[in-house]
Amino acid sequence: KIRIVETGSDYSDTDLRQIIENTVLSEGIDYVFYDTFKSDKDAIGEWSAMKRTATLLSEIAKKRNIFIGANIQLTDDANMCKPLELTSSNIANSKQIKHVLDALCLFKEIPYGEFDKYVYWNGTTDKPKVVKTLAPENRYYVCRIDKNRAGIKPDILFTLNLNTNTWEEVGRVGYKEVYDPKKK
Repeated sequence: KIRIVETGSDYSDTDLRQIIENTVLSEGIDYVFYDTFKSDKDAIGEWSAMKRTATLLSEIAKKRNIFIGANIQLTDDANMCKPLELTSSNIANSKQIKHVLDALCLFKEIPYGEFDKYVYWNGTTDKPKVVKTLAPENRYYVCRIDKNRAGIKPDILFTLNLNTNTWEEVGRVGYKEVYDPKKK
């Protein structure tokens, strides 16, 4: 069951808390997705306000035992980064929110012209025995796990099917020059 709540652009952290709490209690939801993460309307652009909003969301998630995910704007220089080089320093407005989060995942598409620079593999090891190349008919996104309080931080490769709007995890990802056993 998916419930979309339109908040408009004129709301506060207090409104956000009330919307989430009421929806969790009245509809029994377990997952909340916040698009697009920003600070309280009275403090737009202030990093400390974004940190307060992130703290609020974290407290609600713990209190209600739910997952809260959010997307956030990246800096303009993130366009110049390769997908495997994104870090929390590429977050626009508020890099300090990383300290509040339990996990921080950064996604970026691999440009078609750079498919030959990447490989992927199954499993959890950093030393793959067999690697696979990227298929030209797919769109690929790297998920950089910049923070994970629950464990490891691997780089993960996803494919995106725009016809069905489905994402599929296909494995770990790395640079061909580093991970391809044939190149060594």
